[in-house]
Amino acid sequence: MARYLFAGGLSAPHDVSKIARMADATRPQDGRFRDGANAPIMSDRYADQAHRHIPGLDGLRAIAIGCVLFAHSFEFSTTGGLGAAAGPMGTAGVHLFFAISGYLITSRFAAEVASYPTRRALKAFYLRRAWRILPPLLPYFALLIACGLMGILPVRPREVIAAAFFASNYVQGKSWYTTHFWSLSAEEHFYFLWAPILALLGPRRAQAVVVAIIILTLVTRPFLLAHTNLEQARALEQTHLQLDFFAYASLFALWMRSARFRARVVRLATHAVLAAVLVLLGATALHLEGIDTRSLAAFLFGAVVLLLSANPRLGATRALEHPMLAWVGRRSYGIYIWQQIVFVPIAVSVIRQSALLIPHTAIVLAVAGVSYRFLERPLLRKAQGWSTRILAPSGNR
Repeated sequence: MARYLFAGGLSAPHDVSKIARMADATRPQDGRFRDGANAPIMSDRYADQAHRHIPGLDGLRAIAIGCVLFAHSFEFSTTGGLGAAAGPMGTAGVHLFFAISGYLITSRFAAEVASYPTRRALKAFYLRRAWRILPPLLPYFALLIACGLMGILPVRPREVIAAAFFASNYVQGKSWYTTHFWSLSAEEHFYFLWAPILALLGPRRAQAVVVAIIILTLVTRPFLLAHTNLEQARALEQTHLQLDFFAYASLFALWMRSARFRARVVRLATHAVLAAVLVLLGATALHLEGIDTRSLAAFLFGAVVLLLSANPRLGATRALEHPMLAWVGRRSYGIYIWQQIVFVPIAVSVIRQSALLIPHTAIVLAVAGVSYRFLERPLLRKAQGWSTRILAPSGNR
Protein backbone atom coordinates (compact mmCIF):
# COMPACT_ATOMS: atom_id res chain seq x y z
CA MET A 1 0.00 0.00 0.00
CA ALA A 2 2.05 2.86 -1.31
CA ARG A 3 0.39 5.68 0.51
CA TYR A 4 1.32 4.11 3.80
CA LEU A 5 5.01 3.87 2.81
CA PHE A 6 7.91 5.16 4.11
CA ALA A 7 14.32 6.29 4.42
CA GLY A 8 34.10 8.51 2.08
CA GLY A 9 34.15 5.52 -0.28
CA LEU A 10 36.05 2.42 -1.36
CA SER A 11 38.07 3.53 -4.32
CA ALA A 12 39.23 0.04 -5.28
CA PRO A 13 38.42 -3.63 -4.57
CA HIS A 14 39.93 -4.93 -1.36
CA ASP A 15 40.62 -8.24 0.35
CA VAL A 16 37.73 -8.49 2.76
CA SER A 17 39.04 -11.60 4.49
CA LYS A 18 42.43 -10.03 5.16
CA ILE A 19 40.84 -6.92 6.64
CA ALA A 20 38.63 -9.07 8.85
CA ARG A 21 41.53 -11.20 10.12
CA MET A 22 43.55 -8.12 11.00
CA ALA A 23 40.56 -6.66 12.78
CA ASP A 24 39.80 -9.78 14.79
CA ALA A 25 43.43 -9.92 15.93
CA THR A 26 43.29 -6.44 17.44
CA ARG A 27 39.80 -6.53 18.97
CA PRO A 28 39.32 -7.43 22.67
CA GLN A 29 37.94 -10.91 23.40
CA ASP A 30 34.46 -9.71 24.31
CA GLY A 31 34.30 -7.55 21.20
CA ARG A 32 33.94 -4.21 22.98
CA PHE A 33 35.75 -1.68 25.15
CA ARG A 34 34.61 -0.59 28.59
CA ASP A 35 34.23 2.91 29.92
CA GLY A 36 37.49 4.36 31.13
CA ALA A 37 40.13 6.96 30.53
CA ASN A 38 42.36 4.51 28.69
CA ALA A 39 39.78 3.50 26.09
CA PRO A 40 41.50 3.70 22.70
CA ILE A 41 40.46 6.09 19.99
CA MET A 42 39.89 4.04 16.88
CA SER A 43 43.01 1.98 17.58
CA ASP A 44 41.09 -1.09 16.43
CA ARG A 45 41.43 -1.45 12.66
CA TYR A 46 37.90 -2.83 12.48
CA ALA A 47 36.58 0.39 14.00
CA ASP A 48 37.28 2.09 10.68
CA GLN A 49 34.04 0.50 9.53
CA ALA A 50 32.18 3.04 11.66
CA HIS A 51 32.88 5.56 8.90
CA ARG A 52 33.63 3.35 5.90
CA HIS A 53 31.47 3.69 2.83
CA ILE A 54 29.46 0.50 2.29
CA PRO A 55 29.34 -0.29 -1.44
CA GLY A 56 26.00 -0.24 -3.21
CA LEU A 57 23.85 1.26 -0.45
CA ASP A 58 23.42 4.69 -2.05
CA GLY A 59 22.34 3.01 -5.27
CA LEU A 60 19.90 0.81 -3.38
CA ARG A 61 18.45 3.91 -1.75
CA ALA A 62 17.93 5.39 -5.21
CA ILE A 63 16.06 2.26 -6.31
CA ALA A 64 13.96 2.31 -3.14
CA ILE A 65 12.90 5.94 -3.56
CA GLY A 66 12.23 5.29 -7.25
CA CYS A 67 9.78 2.55 -6.27
CA VAL A 68 8.02 4.93 -3.89
CA LEU A 69 7.74 7.68 -6.51
CA PHE A 70 6.37 5.22 -9.06
CA ALA A 71 3.81 3.94 -6.56
CA HIS A 72 2.67 7.39 -5.55
CA SER A 73 2.34 8.33 -9.21
CA PHE A 74 0.14 5.47 -10.35
CA GLU A 75 -1.40 3.42 -7.53
CA PHE A 76 -4.14 5.88 -6.59
CA SER A 77 -4.39 7.82 -9.85
CA THR A 78 -4.85 5.12 -12.48
CA THR A 79 -6.66 1.85 -12.94
CA GLY A 80 -5.70 -1.40 -14.64
CA GLY A 81 -2.44 -3.31 -14.52
CA LEU A 82 -0.18 -0.32 -13.98
CA GLY A 83 -2.09 0.86 -10.94
CA ALA A 84 -2.20 -2.67 -9.54
CA ALA A 85 1.56 -3.12 -9.96
CA ALA A 86 2.38 0.21 -8.34
CA GLY A 87 1.26 -0.82 -4.85
CA PRO A 88 3.65 -3.78 -4.43
CA MET A 89 6.50 -1.70 -5.87
CA GLY A 90 5.92 0.97 -3.24
CA THR A 91 5.82 -1.65 -0.50
CA ALA A 92 9.09 -3.09 -1.80
CA GLY A 93 10.64 0.38 -1.73
CA VAL A 94 9.87 1.00 1.92
CA HIS A 95 10.99 -2.45 3.01
CA LEU A 96 14.24 -1.98 1.12
CA PHE A 97 14.73 1.27 3.05
CA PHE A 98 14.17 -0.62 6.30
CA ALA A 99 16.74 -3.28 5.39
CA ILE A 100 19.30 -0.65 4.38
CA SER A 101 18.78 1.18 7.68
CA GLY A 102 19.13 -1.99 9.73
CA TYR A 103 22.31 -3.05 7.96
CA LEU A 104 23.99 0.37 7.84
CA ILE A 105 23.18 1.50 11.37
CA THR A 106 24.14 -1.83 12.91
CA SER A 107 27.40 -2.10 10.95
CA ARG A 108 28.61 1.33 11.93
CA PHE A 109 27.33 1.49 15.47
CA ALA A 110 28.63 -1.99 16.31
CA ALA A 111 32.09 -0.84 15.21
CA GLU A 112 31.85 2.20 17.50
CA VAL A 113 30.57 0.14 20.43
CA ALA A 114 33.58 -2.16 20.01
CA SER A 115 35.96 0.80 20.02
CA TYR A 116 34.61 3.44 22.40
CA PRO A 117 33.10 3.67 25.88
CA THR A 118 29.40 2.83 25.86
CA ARG A 119 28.11 6.18 27.10
CA ARG A 120 30.15 8.13 24.60
CA ALA A 121 29.17 5.87 21.72
CA LEU A 122 25.47 6.27 22.53
CA LYS A 123 25.72 10.02 22.97
CA ALA A 124 27.53 10.44 19.66
CA PHE A 125 25.09 8.12 17.89
CA TYR A 126 21.98 9.97 19.03
CA LEU A 127 23.55 13.35 18.29
CA ARG A 128 24.28 12.31 14.69
CA ARG A 129 20.82 10.81 14.26
CA ALA A 130 19.11 13.92 15.60
CA TRP A 131 21.03 16.25 13.32
CA ARG A 132 20.45 13.94 10.36
CA ILE A 133 16.73 13.40 10.85
CA LEU A 134 15.27 16.55 12.38
CA PRO A 135 16.53 19.59 10.41
CA PRO A 136 15.12 18.56 6.99
CA LEU A 137 11.71 18.04 8.61
CA LEU A 138 11.37 21.60 9.91
CA PRO A 139 10.76 23.33 6.54
CA TYR A 140 8.24 20.66 5.57
CA PHE A 141 6.34 20.99 8.84
CA ALA A 142 6.41 24.78 8.58
CA LEU A 143 4.91 24.60 5.08
CA LEU A 144 2.20 22.15 6.20
CA ILE A 145 1.22 24.29 9.17
CA ALA A 146 1.09 27.46 7.06
CA CYS A 147 -0.98 25.80 4.32
CA GLY A 148 -3.27 24.26 6.92
CA LEU A 149 -3.90 27.58 8.67
CA MET A 150 -4.66 29.27 5.34
CA GLY A 151 -6.98 26.45 4.27
CA ILE A 152 -4.85 25.51 1.29
CA LEU A 153 -4.26 21.93 2.47
CA PRO A 154 -6.52 19.76 4.67
CA VAL A 155 -3.86 19.32 7.33
CA ARG A 156 -4.70 19.33 11.04
CA PRO A 157 -2.31 20.31 13.85
CA ARG A 158 -2.84 16.92 15.51
CA GLU A 159 -1.31 14.97 12.64
CA VAL A 160 1.65 17.35 12.31
CA ILE A 161 2.36 16.97 16.03
CA ALA A 162 2.15 13.18 15.69
CA ALA A 163 4.59 13.29 12.78
CA ALA A 164 6.97 15.61 14.66
CA PHE A 165 7.08 13.21 17.62
CA PHE A 166 7.34 10.15 15.32
CA ALA A 167 4.02 8.69 16.43
CA SER A 168 2.29 8.72 13.03
CA ASN A 169 2.21 4.96 12.71
CA TYR A 170 0.06 4.69 15.84
CA VAL A 171 -2.26 7.62 15.00
CA GLN A 172 -5.25 7.29 12.68
CA GLY A 173 -7.07 9.89 10.63
CA LYS A 174 -4.08 11.42 8.85
CA SER A 175 -4.23 13.40 5.62
CA TRP A 176 -2.25 12.40 2.54
CA TYR A 177 0.45 14.92 3.40
CA THR A 178 1.56 13.14 6.57
CA THR A 179 0.76 9.49 5.82
CA HIS A 180 4.34 8.81 4.75
CA PHE A 181 5.58 9.63 8.25
CA TRP A 182 4.49 6.20 9.43
CA SER A 183 7.68 4.67 8.05
CA LEU A 184 9.89 7.46 9.37
CA SER A 185 8.31 6.82 12.77
CA ALA A 186 9.12 3.11 12.53
CA GLU A 187 12.73 3.90 11.65
CA GLU A 188 13.09 6.29 14.58
CA HIS A 189 11.66 3.67 16.94
CA PHE A 190 14.25 1.25 15.62
CA TYR A 191 17.09 3.73 16.22
CA PHE A 192 15.80 4.55 19.70
CA LEU A 193 15.42 0.94 20.86
CA TRP A 194 18.17 -0.94 19.03
CA ALA A 195 21.13 1.35 19.82
CA PRO A 196 21.03 0.92 23.64
CA ILE A 197 20.50 -2.84 23.28
CA LEU A 198 23.55 -3.11 21.06
CA ALA A 199 25.60 -0.77 23.24
CA LEU A 200 24.78 -2.44 26.55
CA LEU A 201 24.98 -6.06 25.42
CA GLY A 202 27.74 -5.73 22.86
CA PRO A 203 27.68 -7.01 19.27
CA ARG A 204 27.96 -10.69 20.20
CA ARG A 205 25.26 -10.98 22.86
CA ALA A 206 22.95 -8.64 20.93
CA GLN A 207 22.61 -11.32 18.25
CA ALA A 208 20.40 -13.36 20.57
CA VAL A 209 18.08 -10.37 20.99
CA VAL A 210 17.80 -9.95 17.21
CA VAL A 211 16.90 -13.61 16.77
CA ALA A 212 14.27 -13.30 19.51
CA ILE A 213 12.78 -10.24 17.77
CA ILE A 214 12.56 -12.11 14.48
CA ILE A 215 10.85 -15.12 16.07
CA LEU A 216 8.49 -12.95 18.11
CA THR A 217 7.45 -10.94 15.05
CA LEU A 218 6.99 -14.09 12.97
CA VAL A 219 4.76 -15.68 15.61
CA THR A 220 2.70 -12.69 16.73
CA ARG A 221 2.09 -10.78 13.49
CA PRO A 222 -0.53 -13.14 11.99
CA PHE A 223 -2.39 -13.29 15.31
CA LEU A 224 -2.35 -9.50 15.79
CA LEU A 225 -3.50 -8.87 12.23
CA ALA A 226 -6.34 -11.35 12.64
CA HIS A 227 -7.59 -9.60 15.79
CA THR A 228 -7.14 -5.93 14.96
CA ASN A 229 -9.99 -3.48 14.44
CA LEU A 230 -7.94 -1.58 11.85
CA GLU A 231 -7.75 -2.35 8.16
CA GLN A 232 -4.67 -4.45 7.49
CA ALA A 233 -2.68 -1.75 5.70
CA ARG A 234 -3.02 0.63 8.63
CA ALA A 235 -2.28 -2.06 11.20
CA LEU A 236 0.91 -2.90 9.33
CA GLU A 237 2.13 0.65 9.83
CA GLN A 238 2.84 -0.17 13.48
CA THR A 239 6.47 -0.66 14.37
CA HIS A 240 6.06 -3.95 16.22
CA LEU A 241 4.67 -5.52 13.03
CA GLN A 242 7.64 -4.35 10.93
CA LEU A 243 10.56 -5.20 13.20
CA ASP A 244 11.82 -8.19 11.22
CA PHE A 245 12.46 -5.97 8.17
CA PHE A 246 15.09 -4.23 10.31
CA ALA A 247 16.13 -7.27 12.31
CA TYR A 248 17.31 -9.64 9.56
CA ALA A 249 19.56 -6.97 8.04
CA SER A 250 20.85 -6.06 11.51
CA LEU A 251 21.66 -9.70 12.23
CA PHE A 252 23.54 -10.01 8.94
CA ALA A 253 25.53 -6.89 9.82
CA LEU A 254 26.53 -8.42 13.16
CA TRP A 255 27.53 -11.68 11.49
CA MET A 256 29.66 -9.74 9.01
CA ARG A 257 31.97 -8.87 11.91
CA SER A 258 33.25 -12.43 11.63
CA ALA A 259 36.04 -12.82 9.09
CA ARG A 260 34.93 -16.38 8.29
CA PHE A 261 31.31 -15.40 7.66
CA ARG A 262 32.39 -12.38 5.64
CA ALA A 263 34.61 -14.49 3.40
CA ARG A 264 31.74 -16.94 2.79
CA VAL A 265 29.36 -14.14 1.86
CA VAL A 266 31.87 -12.67 -0.58
CA ARG A 267 32.15 -16.05 -2.31
CA LEU A 268 28.35 -16.37 -2.32
CA ALA A 269 27.80 -12.88 -3.73
CA THR A 270 27.35 -13.77 -7.39
CA HIS A 271 24.82 -12.66 -9.96
CA ALA A 272 23.28 -16.15 -10.02
CA VAL A 273 22.63 -16.15 -6.27
CA LEU A 274 21.38 -12.56 -6.39
CA ALA A 275 19.00 -13.42 -9.23
CA ALA A 276 17.61 -16.37 -7.25
CA VAL A 277 17.04 -14.15 -4.23
CA LEU A 278 15.23 -11.54 -6.35
CA VAL A 279 12.99 -14.20 -7.93
CA LEU A 280 12.02 -15.49 -4.48
CA LEU A 281 11.45 -11.92 -3.34
CA GLY A 282 9.10 -11.33 -6.25
CA ALA A 283 7.21 -14.49 -5.35
CA THR A 284 6.55 -13.18 -1.83
CA ALA A 285 4.43 -10.41 -3.37
CA LEU A 286 1.88 -13.06 -4.35
CA HIS A 287 -0.96 -13.23 -1.85
CA LEU A 288 -1.45 -16.87 -0.83
CA GLU A 289 -4.46 -17.66 1.32
CA GLY A 290 -3.45 -18.51 4.88
CA ILE A 291 0.29 -17.99 4.29
CA ASP A 292 2.17 -14.97 5.66
CA THR A 293 5.24 -14.46 3.50
CA ARG A 294 6.29 -11.19 5.14
CA SER A 295 9.03 -12.68 7.31
CA LEU A 296 10.48 -14.48 4.29
CA ALA A 297 10.39 -11.16 2.42
CA ALA A 298 12.17 -9.48 5.34
CA PHE A 299 14.91 -12.14 5.18
CA LEU A 300 15.27 -11.72 1.41
CA PHE A 301 15.45 -7.92 1.55
CA GLY A 302 18.23 -8.27 4.11
CA ALA A 303 19.94 -10.82 1.84
CA VAL A 304 19.82 -8.41 -1.11
CA VAL A 305 21.54 -5.70 0.94
CA LEU A 306 24.06 -8.20 2.30
CA LEU A 307 25.03 -9.67 -1.07
CA LEU A 308 25.31 -6.37 -2.91
CA SER A 309 27.35 -4.68 -0.18
CA ALA A 310 29.69 -7.61 0.49
CA ASN A 311 31.50 -7.77 -2.85
CA PRO A 312 32.56 -4.45 -4.43
CA ARG A 313 33.76 -6.37 -7.50
CA LEU A 314 30.26 -7.61 -8.34
CA GLY A 315 28.96 -6.00 -11.53
CA ALA A 316 25.60 -5.16 -9.96
CA THR A 317 27.34 -3.45 -7.05
CA ARG A 318 29.54 -1.44 -9.39
CA ALA A 319 26.42 -0.39 -11.29
CA LEU A 320 24.82 0.79 -8.04
CA GLU A 321 27.90 2.97 -7.45
CA HIS A 322 27.12 5.00 -10.59
CA PRO A 323 27.40 8.71 -9.73
CA MET A 324 23.81 9.45 -10.77
CA LEU A 325 22.38 6.72 -8.55
CA ALA A 326 24.68 7.72 -5.70
CA TRP A 327 23.53 11.36 -6.04
CA VAL A 328 19.88 10.37 -5.78
CA GLY A 329 20.56 7.91 -2.96
CA ARG A 330 22.31 10.48 -0.79
CA ARG A 331 19.30 12.77 -1.18
CA SER A 332 16.67 10.06 -0.84
CA TYR A 333 15.66 11.18 2.66
CA GLY A 334 14.81 14.68 1.47
CA ILE A 335 13.15 13.29 -1.64
CA TYR A 336 10.98 11.07 0.50
CA ILE A 337 9.92 13.94 2.74
CA TRP A 338 8.99 16.36 -0.06
CA GLN A 339 7.51 13.97 -2.63
CA GLN A 340 4.30 13.66 -0.62
CA ILE A 341 3.30 17.26 -1.31
CA VAL A 342 4.04 16.95 -5.04
CA PHE A 343 2.88 13.41 -5.88
CA VAL A 344 -0.73 13.95 -4.86
CA PRO A 345 -3.26 11.34 -6.10
CA ILE A 346 -5.48 12.62 -8.89
CA ALA A 347 -7.85 10.60 -11.07
CA VAL A 348 -6.40 10.96 -14.57
CA SER A 349 -5.50 8.67 -17.46
CA VAL A 350 -2.28 6.68 -17.49
CA ILE A 351 -0.97 8.86 -20.31
CA ARG A 352 -1.63 12.06 -18.39
CA GLN A 353 -0.13 10.70 -15.19
CA SER A 354 2.93 9.46 -17.09
CA ALA A 355 3.39 12.94 -18.53
CA LEU A 356 3.25 14.41 -15.02
CA LEU A 357 5.85 11.98 -13.67
CA ILE A 358 8.84 13.80 -15.19
CA PRO A 359 8.04 17.37 -14.03
CA HIS A 360 6.94 16.11 -10.61
CA THR A 361 10.19 14.19 -10.21
CA ALA A 362 12.22 17.20 -11.34
CA ILE A 363 10.53 19.43 -8.76
CA VAL A 364 11.17 16.99 -5.93
CA LEU A 365 14.80 16.42 -6.95
CA ALA A 366 15.37 20.18 -7.07
CA VAL A 367 13.88 20.80 -3.63
CA ALA A 368 15.71 17.84 -2.09
CA GLY A 369 18.95 18.95 -3.75
CA VAL A 370 18.68 22.42 -2.23
CA SER A 371 17.86 20.93 1.16
CA TYR A 372 20.86 18.61 1.00
CA ARG A 373 23.27 21.27 -0.22
CA PHE A 374 22.39 24.09 2.14
CA LEU A 375 20.83 22.35 5.16
CA GLU A 376 21.56 18.66 5.51
CA ARG A 377 25.19 18.37 4.44
CA PRO A 378 26.52 21.38 6.43
CA LEU A 379 24.74 20.21 9.59
CA LEU A 380 25.94 16.64 9.10
CA ARG A 381 29.52 17.87 8.94
CA LYS A 382 29.05 19.83 12.16
CA ALA A 383 27.43 16.84 13.85
CA GLN A 384 30.30 14.60 12.78
CA GLY A 385 32.77 17.05 14.31
CA TRP A 386 30.84 17.18 17.56
CA SER A 387 30.59 13.39 17.54
CA THR A 388 34.36 13.07 17.18
CA ARG A 389 34.91 15.34 20.17
CA ILE A 390 32.43 13.35 22.24
CA LEU A 391 34.16 10.07 21.47
CA ALA A 392 37.65 11.39 22.23
CA PRO A 393 38.81 11.02 25.85
CA SER A 394 39.12 14.31 27.74
CA GLY A 395 42.87 14.26 27.52
CA ASN A 396 42.74 14.19 23.73
CA ARG A 397 40.16 16.92 23.14
